[in-house]
Amino acid sequence: THYPLPTHPRPHRLDTGLSSSDLDQARRECIKRHYSRAALAPASWLKYDGNWNMWTTWCDQNKTPTFLFPDNLRKSQDYILDFLADSRHFRGNKESTLRGKLSALATHFKFGAYDDPTKSYLITQFLKGIKKADAGTPVARKLPVSRRHLLMAKQRLDLHSGWGSALWAALHLGYFFMLRSNNYAAPGGQKAFDPARILLRRDITFFIGSTATALTPETAPLIDKATLFIKSTKTDQRGTGYARSLLRTQDPDLCVVRALIHHLTITDGAPDDWPVTAYYASSSRGNIARAVTT
Repeated sequence: THYPLPTHPRPHRLDTGLSSSDLDQARRECIKRHYSRAALAPASWLKYDGNWNMWTTWCDQNKTPTFLFPDNLRKSQDYILDFLADSRHFRGNKESTLRGKLSALATHFKFGAYDDPTKSYLITQFLKGIKKADAGTPVARKLPVSRRHLLMAKQRLDLHSGWGSALWAALHLGYFFMLRSNNYAAPGGQKAFDPARILLRRDITFFIGSTATALTPETAPLIDKATLFIKSTKTDQRGTGYARSLLRTQDPDLCVVRALIHHLTITDGAPDDWPVTAYYASSSRGNIARAVTT
């Protein structure tokens, strides 16, 4: 939860049953909370809040107070160690993931004005042990995508189907525009997609020369440039946004402009506020995301 600053320096007089001094204190708490949270980036809070939700769920399942036992630090540390052990056993969390969970717990405990129970010798040794155990596990590394991989994919895709044209366009977007999959295919949270980040059909502009043009059967052969407006990325957390453009090439096999034109033509009639790689409903980009990343 984010705490916006009050619009006025002092709250309006409302029939709240609170005295003026109580209202002033509430205002101060709101301001303190707002600026304290502003010290961390929104993306950090999103990650911390997600890990905190896992912690509160675990506490509910184990009938444990969320903020544990302020008067018994050792007992609190034992429960945190139990949480880490369950995360390792049932979720297969790595040492780096567990450290992220600990950071989230430490932050929320401090914001709640509680002592930080995440610092203990046993917790430190537990994490070191996991790091050592994982050091001998071979890492499955993915090979970089090459032109050969893209051409192999093209041979296996039905480019005249919505699914095939969507996946072909997604591969081009990721490869030529160097985008992360969550910018054009991946779902966001509990929603079908994250409209603040994912590339929508209306975010693509085609050009003939220097003139923006609508995509029609008549203009398609003449279009020589595509410009994408990227609203937000992992490295643009404030959502300033920026535009990227690529020209149409003479390569008949691999050309991002040709791939986008083909896909948008195949799926003509879809709403402008759909993700660009949706081919019959917005939920379809989950399949695209899995196909792209595998």
